[in-house]
Amino acid sequence: MEETFVGLRKILDSFNYAVAGVVYAVKTQRNMRIHLTAALLVLGLGLYIQVSSRDLLLIFFAITLVIMAELFNTAIEAVVDLYVQEFRPLAKIAKNVAA
Repeated sequence: MEETFVGLRKILDSFNYAVAGVVYAVKTQRNMRIHLTAALLVLGLGLYIQVSSRDLLLIFFAITLVIMAELFNTAIEAVVDLYVQEFRPLAKIAKNVAA
């Protein structure tokens, strides 16, 4: 029973860390807020004009990929900022490519 509780606790902790990362990205990244706003508008419009369920699922999948890419970009920028305090051309390249 104790092992089950510990395993469940680890899963819940992992989920909480992931949510905290998404909240951080939404609070600090303008592009993330733009993507989320556009996603809500597109999904809302899709429901309004009665897009097929299959097409809505494909739209949702595309939105998910965009959000994931933005989260990866935020993580890469944070790591670069952590290790590079002054301007470096390679850090600039890493950030530009991640964007």
